[in-house]
Amino acid sequence: MGGMSEDAAEESRIRLLDPRTMREYATAGAPDVVHASASRGWSSPLVFEVHRMPAHEYDEHVTIDHQLLVNLGDPVSIGWKEDGRRREGVLARGALCIQSDSDANAPRWHGTMTFATAAIPPSMVNALLLDRCPKPASTFAKRHCVSELGSCIRSVAGSRAGVANRAALCGAALASLRPLPSRHPRPSARAKAAGAEGKAQRGAAAWNHRADP
Repeated sequence: MGGMSEDAAEESRIRLLDPRTMREYATAGAPDVVHASASRGWSSPLVFEVHRMPAHEYDEHVTIDHQLLVNLGDPVSIGWKEDGRRREGVLARGALCIQSDSDANAPRWHGTMTFATAAIPPSMVNALLLDRCPKPASTFAKRHCVSELGSCIRSVAGSRAGVANRAALCGAALASLRPLPSRHPRPSARAKAAGAEGKAQRGAAAWNHRADP
C-alpha cells in the first residue's frame, strides 16, 4: 500500500458500478490515492488522480464517466475483459488504457503499479459537441496497453468528424484548467481611459468652483 500525500486524504472520486447490485464504489481506497484533484480546491468537472496500488483484480463492473489510465512506473502485466474474453498484455511506462462511460470490464494487474487516472463526465462532452456528440458508450473505443498517444488518437478518431470532436473535447479539457474569473475583473484599457478622463474633468470642475469669487 502506498502512503497518502497531504492532498489525498479520502478514497478515489473516480467511480465504478456493480451491474448486479447497482452499487457505486471507488476505484481505489484512501491509502492507495497518492494525489487527488478534489483535495486541492479543483473546480473542474474533470477528476484527476494518481494512484499507487499493489497487484489487484477488480470484479466485473461498468465504468462511470469516460476513464483514462497512464502508467507512471515500471512495465506491469495486466489483464482485462473484452467481448466476453479475458485478454492479457504488458502496460509499459507511459502507456495508457482508455474506456468510455458504461463500458464493462474486469481489469487486473500482477505487480505494484503507479498510475495517473482521470474521469471525464459525458455531460461535459454533451455540452461541448451538442448534436455531434456520440453516444457515451462509443465516445472512446476501448484501448489497453497503447504505447503511443498518437496511435490512440488515430484509433479513436476514425474520421474527420471524429478528429474534430476529439479536438474540441481536448480544448474543453484545457479550458477547464484555467482559473475561474475574479468576482472583480480587471477593467479594460478603454474603461481605464474613460475613468481617468472623468476624474480629470471632475478635478477641473472642482478647481474652477474654488476659483470663482
